[in-house]
Amino acid sequence: YTRLRTSHAFHSKMMEPILHTFEQEAAKIQLDEPQIPYISNVTGTWITAEEATDPNYYARHLRSAVNFSQGIGEMLSEYDYIYLEVGPGKTLNTLARRHAAAGRVILSSLRHPKETIDDQAFILNSLGLIWLAGGYVNWEGFDTHEVRHRVPLPTYPFERQRYWLDVDAPAVTTAEKSDEKRKDVSTWFYAPTWRRAIKSPQFDGAGNKMIYLVFSDADTSRIKNLIEANGQRVIIVKSGDEFHKVDDSHYIMPPDAEEAFEKLIASLKESGAMPGRILHAWEADSEGETSLKRGMYSLLWLVKKLDAAGFTDDLSIIVCANGAFDVTGAETIIPEHAALAGACKVIPQEYPNIRCRFVDAHADNLHEVLVEFEAPLEDVVIAYRNNYRWLQHFETCNIGPNTSIIKKRGVYLITGGLGDIGLAISTYLAENFQAKLILVDRLAFPEHKEWDRILKEGGDGERFIDKIKKLKEIEKHGDVLVLKADIIDEQQMSDIFDWTEQHSGAVDGVIHAAGLVGSQATVPMQATGAEECEKHFAAKVYGGKVLAKLLQQRQPDFVVLQSSLSAVLGGMGMFAYAGVNAFLDALAAQQQRENKTHWVSANWDGWQFTKEKAAARASMEKFSITPEEGVQAFQLLFQNLCAPQVAISTGDLHERIKKWVVLEAIRKEDDKSGKGAKRHPRPNLTTPYVPPGNELQEELARVWGDLLGIDGIGIHDDFFDLGGHSLLATQLVSRLRDVYHVELPLRDLFESPTIATLSESINKAQKQTSDDAEQIADVLSMVENLSEEEVQALLEAKENKSK
Repeated sequence: YTRLRTSHAFHSKMMEPILHTFEQEAAKIQLDEPQIPYISNVTGTWITAEEATDPNYYARHLRSAVNFSQGIGEMLSEYDYIYLEVGPGKTLNTLARRHAAAGRVILSSLRHPKETIDDQAFILNSLGLIWLAGGYVNWEGFDTHEVRHRVPLPTYPFERQRYWLDVDAPAVTTAEKSDEKRKDVSTWFYAPTWRRAIKSPQFDGAGNKMIYLVFSDADTSRIKNLIEANGQRVIIVKSGDEFHKVDDSHYIMPPDAEEAFEKLIASLKESGAMPGRILHAWEADSEGETSLKRGMYSLLWLVKKLDAAGFTDDLSIIVCANGAFDVTGAETIIPEHAALAGACKVIPQEYPNIRCRFVDAHADNLHEVLVEFEAPLEDVVIAYRNNYRWLQHFETCNIGPNTSIIKKRGVYLITGGLGDIGLAISTYLAENFQAKLILVDRLAFPEHKEWDRILKEGGDGERFIDKIKKLKEIEKHGDVLVLKADIIDEQQMSDIFDWTEQHSGAVDGVIHAAGLVGSQATVPMQATGAEECEKHFAAKVYGGKVLAKLLQQRQPDFVVLQSSLSAVLGGMGMFAYAGVNAFLDALAAQQQRENKTHWVSANWDGWQFTKEKAAARASMEKFSITPEEGVQAFQLLFQNLCAPQVAISTGDLHERIKKWVVLEAIRKEDDKSGKGAKRHPRPNLTTPYVPPGNELQEELARVWGDLLGIDGIGIHDDFFDLGGHSLLATQLVSRLRDVYHVELPLRDLFESPTIATLSESINKAQKQTSDDAEQIADVLSMVENLSEEEVQALLEAKENKSK
């Protein structure tokens, strides 16, 4: 076997001081020419004798980036080897499979820490697969300590089976080449721009017989006439205090009431009037402030109630709101409306039958907005200004080594300063600028005088030890003060600014890094309610507005809002999260216009502070930012405040938008499935094949096979090992909900991605549903047998108990 030597790519600046000493120590070792050829992770190709015996080569190895992608590509392009990852997990396996053609044998020697299979069984299975693939195994060495017994076997031979894809291997496309993380941090920066696009002359819905559902408080007579003139039916919904069906074509309802949407969808379903196109335009003529909840909640309830009603037909939604983006530099920006643009991108990712686009336009233009139902699928963010149609796209920022806006010994305030990112930024500012740092967090933190005791004794402050250690490291280079305040409390934040100005001087810069992160930030739409949304609104929206108000009378050099790339790409489970980050983007554009301070909203790719990876998130985690890279990106950002919104994408942002927003991959799969796509044999997996054992498992295997295009799926096969990814996982869960009428959280599939575990989850959910129905029936039966006096007595007793 050829072995790949791996190393960590450390930040060159961090390792620079020891390189000369390290090279001197390496020179003391006798270095011989290698007897086994191997790929160098420094050069990405075969090691040479000169390199292997040169001490300077190992110094380069210490600080150079790991060229694993180039190295594995070199091997896969020329050699038909069996590839074995030595060590626990599947990280290198996953990376290698992204390069490998079908039929390559790529195995692990040890299980992933989260897999529950027996270690010995796992490694023996891998050994057997090596033999099955034609690899050489030293059986004498393997059998050395074994005691043999005769075992009768059947008389037929063991037959090796070749697996292959019966299609021509396509050339690697530009998209595939760019679907990887870029090593040069300076190429990660993009800024949104707008270009004028051709506008369709008029709405023409002829030939698409369907029902239009329009949510608008504006004059909709022109829209109604246009739709009906093309032989379509239109239903108008206006806002009001209570739900009321005026007639079959008119409804009135409160936009932020969940139960009102349940009544609406039930009424439409009962009358056979479920829509094929929806224009959500309640925010097309509002002025912000209270419109955030009205817009976000009405969109959330609409989609959830359609799903709850079992609606799985193809559906196109246009969400229209005015003033969401800074297109011409002259419009009034309403950041609350931008939140809808971020949320729109999540809906098709969680509900594959829905296509959703956002149009920034005023209610006066709604008759023109109708043409967007016929627009190309890649047009997902559109704006109307001064009788022109504009499309959003992202251009690469030219990042250069300009002078940093950060001052030596400057005063910098960081909200959410005790989070991982806040501490990483603080370390950078202290080490490089000896900054005075004010870290604001809403949670109580031990006083400075208690730090040494906690480090020594632990006790009730043990959970703060890691953060205290980092803070003490920061103190070696600069000043740091931790203050408790709730970012949404204007008075508390005002007091902090006043105290800082009195004791440390004017604040030179603000970094707003407060907000939910990790699993708290990711909740599927079906599990998202007002409470989950409010948690996101608090830090990002309400906190951002508090900062904007307090900084009107102050002029720091910059304000950086920590936004997320989810505002650009969406992300499953990120309806509210993508929305509030899109709000920050618009807030920065608004504030940049109104004062001299540099406001910038940074749409960050995900930072990863731990090495543990989950298979279901591998497609996103491969783009994650290490703390070292994040600090380098911050440095470049502070040197190049080129726009009020900067997207920081470690991969080609244009290709990622095609994949995650335009959903090119899913559309191609839909096209294939509609044309009778070929099914392929089960690939080589480390998991032994176990056939379905009951009717439910057989049905699940068929559904998986239809979705993945694979025959012979076993009940212990991992969905993601079979080529599944998070978008396909969403489709799978959606199909299973429709078939089995049970709520299956997407997280269940991520955590236990096999037919065996999924069938257990379905059985459990169905049993729970059945038990609930029986309990309700029992209660109803009991109530029916009670007299009115007994019922009244029970109600009064319950009321008294609640008091």
